[in-house]
Amino acid sequence: MQFVVCVYQTNRNFKLILPSDIVFLRTVAPANPVPLPGATDVFFDILATDDQQSFDVEKRSHQGIIIGVVRQVKPIIGPRDLVVNVAMNYVKSGVISHRNIVVIHVFVSEFWF
Repeated sequence: MQFVVCVYQTNRNFKLILPSDIVFLRTVAPANPVPLPGATDVFFDILATDDQQSFDVEKRSHQGIIIGVVRQVKPIIGPRDLVVNVAMNYVKSGVISHRNIVVIHVFVSEFWF
């Protein structure tokens, strides 16, 4: 299990916000544009988040490897202490070979500045 800590200010903009990248999860699996038979792939799942579903995770390719990007997709009003649990599932031949769990602690200040 890995732990990440993030500290953010309150977002007082109640309009729809664009997703903000907050955490990059690096894997060792190569990113293949066309899946190769028997190659390892990685899938990301949010196991636990806040009650407003303020976060999501997106799979991307960066410098030839697969990464997961945890994004804030909704404004959060502080003060709040949130925990986001993200699973990194390594899949080979359609079967999960192993799983890493990343625990992200997000602290949101009550101040907007």
